[in-house]
Amino acid sequence: MEHAAKSAQNDTDALGKIREHWLSRLAHDFRGPLFAARGYTKLVLDDMEGSVTSNQRRYLESVSESLSRIAALVEAFQDFPSDDKLDLECVNVARVLRTACEEYRQQYPALRIHSSVPAENFVTTADRAKLVPALQGLLTATVEFAGSGGDVRLHAGRDEDELTVRFSGARQNFSQAPKRDFTMWRDIFRLHGGSAHIDDQHEAVFHVTIRLPLVRPAQFFEEGK
Repeated sequence: MEHAAKSAQNDTDALGKIREHWLSRLAHDFRGPLFAARGYTKLVLDDMEGSVTSNQRRYLESVSESLSRIAALVEAFQDFPSDDKLDLECVNVARVLRTACEEYRQQYPALRIHSSVPAENFVTTADRAKLVPALQGLLTATVEFAGSGGDVRLHAGRDEDELTVRFSGARQNFSQAPKRDFTMWRDIFRLHGGSAHIDDQHEAVFHVTIRLPLVRPAQFFEEGK
């Protein structure tokens, strides 16, 4: 009974730490849209005498876009998972990345994969069924972008209690790659207190930057699974 109570408390503490990172990240996401909305609105208001020019129209469109982003972020405040929505366990992110790289090397021998993942274990508390597919999904998107004969680079490192993972893909064939919807993967990292930035605006290169808090409650002293 005592062990079960302690385990439940540790799960609560872990979720609290993830929530703290999640709210911090969400507050950070507010700053950019708010800055743009206030700045461009002021530019328009400073010229009350004239008609709306093409530049002013562009500013107003930017304001509208920024306010829409704020509205979406406000909605996200309501979406933080409760205890019953995250099945928390110990996940070794470094092992997940190393395993995925080896599998892709075997599956695509013509693909050049350069991996820089330290030997240390990056262990965090997460919902394995959500987090692992999100990591694999973005790495798969990078591999598919690079294609046969392309280059894929993976780098992982930690700064105190935060993990940063970067994927990049460079392709030899510059044909237009189909656009993909990464919303689900972004949402999964956000739910874990992190973020995922995907830059897919270039024909030749594809970049992913993932930031994830490393949260390890007291009961997980054993090596991550």
